[in-house]
Amino acid sequence: MALRGEAEALTDRLDAAPYDHLGPAATARLTELAGGFTETLRAAGAFPAVHFGKG
Repeated sequence: MALRGEAEALTDRLDAAPYDHLGPAATARLTELAGGFTETLRAAGAFPAVHFGKG
């Protein structure tokens, strides 16, 4: 479990730069757009439910 925690912390740190560059408003908009796109794909069966998300 410790290795997974370290990997998660590392990837969180490494993927922060693009969102920092966008800023809070643009990041929120990107999240909104991506969420809608993802829901459309899920509804079309592109992602099996058992393999998508953390819960």
